[in-house]
Amino acid sequence: MDGKDHSMTDWKTILAGADDEYLSGISNRGTVKRAHKDMETIPVQVLETGENEIRVKTGEEEVAVKPVLAESSCSCPSRSVCRHMVQAVLALRELYSSDAQGGEKKDSSKEPSETPDVSSQRVWSAVIDIPPARLIRTLGPRRLKEVLGQIRTGVRAHITRSSVVTVELPDSDIRVRFLWPLEYSSCSCRKKDFCPHRAAAAIWCRLEAGKFHEEEFEQKETEGMDLERIRERALEMKKVLEDIFASGLSRTAFQSADSLERLAVISHNEDLASFEDSFRSLHTGYEAYFRRRASVSAAALMEESARLYSRLCRLSRVRTAREAQELGGVFRMEYEPAGTLHLVGLTAEYFKSKNGYEGETIYFLEEKTKEWYTYTSARPVFYDSGKKRGREEKAAVPWGLPLTLKQLAGARLCLEQAKAGKTGRLSSSQDTQARITGNNGFQATDGQSWVYDDFGRLFKEQCPFRGGWMQPEEERVRVVLIRAAIWGRAEFSGTEQKFSMAVMDQAGRELLVELAYDKQEDANIRYLERTAAQVERQGESAPPVIAGKLYLKDGRLCLYPLELFWWEPVSEEPPDSEGMEGGEISDTEAPPDTKALLRMQAIHQTRELLDNVRQQLEDLYQSGFDTVHDSTIKGLKRWEKQAQQSGLSVLGEQLKELEVQLEALRHSLHPEHGPDMEIYTKLTEYLYLAKQKTDFDLAEAYYIRKKRFKGYEAGEGG
Repeated sequence: MDGKDHSMTDWKTILAGADDEYLSGISNRGTVKRAHKDMETIPVQVLETGENEIRVKTGEEEVAVKPVLAESSCSCPSRSVCRHMVQAVLALRELYSSDAQGGEKKDSSKEPSETPDVSSQRVWSAVIDIPPARLIRTLGPRRLKEVLGQIRTGVRAHITRSSVVTVELPDSDIRVRFLWPLEYSSCSCRKKDFCPHRAAAAIWCRLEAGKFHEEEFEQKETEGMDLERIRERALEMKKVLEDIFASGLSRTAFQSADSLERLAVISHNEDLASFEDSFRSLHTGYEAYFRRRASVSAAALMEESARLYSRLCRLSRVRTAREAQELGGVFRMEYEPAGTLHLVGLTAEYFKSKNGYEGETIYFLEEKTKEWYTYTSARPVFYDSGKKRGREEKAAVPWGLPLTLKQLAGARLCLEQAKAGKTGRLSSSQDTQARITGNNGFQATDGQSWVYDDFGRLFKEQCPFRGGWMQPEEERVRVVLIRAAIWGRAEFSGTEQKFSMAVMDQAGRELLVELAYDKQEDANIRYLERTAAQVERQGESAPPVIAGKLYLKDGRLCLYPLELFWWEPVSEEPPDSEGMEGGEISDTEAPPDTKALLRMQAIHQTRELLDNVRQQLEDLYQSGFDTVHDSTIKGLKRWEKQAQQSGLSVLGEQLKELEVQLEALRHSLHPEHGPDMEIYTKLTEYLYLAKQKTDFDLAEAYYIRKKRFKGYEAGEGG
């Protein structure tokens, strides 16, 4: 019994909806075919018709047909829906159909019945009405993200509607058949309960019906987070950083770096992935600074520490689990379906991150969309000893390919059912099927859309202004290829431990190629030095194309080189107005632009003031908040006055507030840091964002309006 009142049972409607497809759903196609054959030879007799069942004799067996047909029973030993039950339903369906036609059998080929449509709508509505909470719970976080990713990328499931709703899931061989009641639905995975495939199929049905709302399916991963505990941990971490700031970098003991490692472990235990990375990075920076490595500066440590402290302040005040999760981040990148990708390898790059990982990153270009993708093979090294280790060249290659990482970087691949993160990082998922389509490496025709010989156009297309302080927003990886007209002399700075070389386009605009020294980069630096010397000897011969990652520093475009390509030069036209706003005009025709020149003077003056304030804050970071000198207070007053006179009222107010806080601490026997640290980090944030803006403005003036501001080069005074 199904527990429902069937005193008004409509047997005609129930049986009319039980077409062969429905019967195949509650049994199988073979059983339905056998029942049709039995109809020709085995007699059927209706013994009794009641409200809750119809008793039917089929041959030697007796069948009790229930209103929920799948719950019918038979006297034979079978425990499932047997051929006797199916035959009984077929006979009753024919009987009720002929009664409805006045004793004549209905010819379905002449006039289709509306009853099956009613049955189809009933099961369809039941599928659509499955609560989102049940679907989320059944799918789990990983499968839910996969389905939502498929929906976002335009993938669709194949759905067939009749008395049975059949859903063929995309990118798989799974087929789900929904029947009424839903408990008797089936899935080709052969699980009897409501499996993840059924849940995914229900979401696809919702999408088909226009009833899908993505916000209803946002995974509630934050449930169960202990916000009070997280706030307490954030306050503990703040206190450690406050002690370090109070002591000052110049007085901080080497062992203080160990406390940062301890905080990284606490962050890991509290599922605060981004804070774990930040503390490990800061720990690495302090160790490098104590060992007097040129790659780390006090200014960089100050900025990194202030950013981390600012995030801890926010974490200590979180009110919702979602806010805590957004601040804490996730340990694993979220991958979404990317369809079929046709990739060509560009190069491999060794890396060693500040947060304790090293490995290789392979760069790929998608041949059709011309978008960049990467695959990263990384391993943690934050607990390794000081023993020397070589590169992980023998690391496992993804997708079961019989290649080394070096060979992978020069191969052409086709990835089916690929998955990628929002930054273009590829997943090594076992679901992805890969095949090698060539090994001729990256060619000029592959990267032509990313080759720039005009640095004005390069700045305009690849360097939009990006703010952001708390956590630099993850962007899709982009590699550019530079075809410079002139290569300058390569230099290596022993004090900065950095290789640098200026290259110029036809208009004389400069771009700086930089590569910091590292043992793994030693061979690359030597290769670049030899190449620069070779280009210098060749004179007018075409220099190689440089592939690398672009960034902006001190108002100039800079490039971190990844690979050189000795391609034949394409036919070049004289430089025109490309990259110049409003078109470029000659020096002799260019009218004086007084407003623009005054604006450039203001930018340089602002930049000089910001640099002075930044140096003052760095001195305070070095000396510590517990020993504030008179000169520091005088300096803050001086820069506050200049900021107000320059129209930077917010900067002036913040400097005044910091001055007041520090004065109060100087007269306290037991100073409590907190308010002073918060205003200090606000100032650091202000300076960071202001520097980004002035760098961008200077670069724009240099690369886009260079001839109009002749004499105002990036980084020069007014």
